[in-house]
Amino acid sequence: MKQAERSARTKAAFSKALRVRLAGDDLDGVSVAELARDCDLDRKTFYYHFTDVYDLFDWMIHEIIREAGVTGLLNSDPHKAIEVCATIILGSSEIVHALKSPLGRMHMKECLAHDIFGAIEGYIRQREADAAVALDDGYRSFLVIMLGHAVGETFVELASGTITLSPERFADYLVQTLRVTTEQIVAEVGGNAG
Repeated sequence: MKQAERSARTKAAFSKALRVRLAGDDLDGVSVAELARDCDLDRKTFYYHFTDVYDLFDWMIHEIIREAGVTGLLNSDPHKAIEVCATIILGSSEIVHALKSPLGRMHMKECLAHDIFGAIEGYIRQREADAAVALDDGYRSFLVIMLGHAVGETFVELASGTITLSPERFADYLVQTLRVTTEQIVAEVGGNAG
């Protein structure tokens, strides 16, 4: 077996162990020693692949999103990507349970924000092309980060039950808000760029 395959299997084993642990503990209550014991591996092996439990949680979320094909959908069909992501998050008791931890909430928000940055930048650039204007690079970067973090936080609020919408309605609202916001900003700021 090649090193890359071994590494992927080891990471998947730790991820599975974390998901089992999250069924009963919040993210702050899970230790590296427990995860290593659950996988019949040692802590050194864990630390070879991850810096801490939160790093593993981030990797687990990225893998769930990747396996669902959300990453590819973000650029081609953002509405479907958001709907699928919301369905996954709401359907995962482990993720919902992890969000009871303040650090779990923070990591989930950061993870989702970073996954969506590229799609938001593409969305903004498309609005710029449609309006035949260009935002300043610094402003575009600021806008991508701000909107990405807002989207990540909104997903966390959905998963924690603060927002009670179906995945379809959530996707409708989020895509509509991104469209209107970016169109208006590009029209107002891009029009003043020259």
